[in-house]
Amino acid sequence: MENIKLRKATLDDMENVFKLSNDPEVRKVSINKDSIAWEDHVKWFTSKIDDTNILFLVAFTDQIPFLGQVRFDFYGNGSDCLISFSMLKSERGKGYSSGMIREACNILQNIKNQNLQIIRAYVQPDNILSRKILLKNGFQQNGDELKYNVRYDVFIKTI
Repeated sequence: MENIKLRKATLDDMENVFKLSNDPEVRKVSINKDSIAWEDHVKWFTSKIDDTNILFLVAFTDQIPFLGQVRFDFYGNGSDCLISFSMLKSERGKGYSSGMIREACNILQNIKNQNLQIIRAYVQPDNILSRKILLKNGFQQNGDELKYNVRYDVFIKTI
């Protein structure tokens, strides 16, 4: 398996992220289950890549120009952030996701301020793959929460 690389998302990534975000399997495990219209995606994407409280990364290898995305949304005083990630269907199950999360967390720790203490993830109980990826990367299950009338398991990683 090739080494995974990450970089900050740019406008050039908008279409790839749009297609990935509308993958039925991605929608199924997302908080928002509805498919996304292009116009809504353009507004959302441009606001996310310009937001200083968000670290939006795309993953790739030397042979694969776009594997997936990882986003960290910071809130409060910057001591907590929420991670979300998704991988192209064609590349799932090949071990890329775990490396993507590991590298993203390394980048996060190297560039964010000293206030950061916790990375948090919300995972549906039946999303076995995401649970395994998070556990493999040092996250621990820490209870559950009800969000938008859906129960999510909460995973945290202490920095």
